[in-house]
Amino acid sequence: MVLRWEGSAARKTDLAKQYLVLGFLQAGRKLLESLPASLGLKFSFVDLEAGFETFKQTGTALPEKTVKVLQRECDGALFGAVRYLAF
Repeated sequence: MVLRWEGSAARKTDLAKQYLVLGFLQAGRKLLESLPASLGLKFSFVDLEAGFETFKQTGTALPEKTVKVLQRECDGALFGAVRYLAF
């Protein structure tokens, strides 16, 4: 997931932009959606592949294409707990 936060902070690379872009997994989205509306935060979400289901399908929990989106489009990342049945 890529989060676009429309707030008072701006990316250092584009001071005209009035939002931060954070990358995170599904549990992070649930947390952010539970924030009270009174905070005045607005979010839009973009799906990214990551996590245990992605690991089972591809052999990696964090594919290179996801990493590239996080590096190129995000100011930070929010990840939840990671589990592997093999360990």
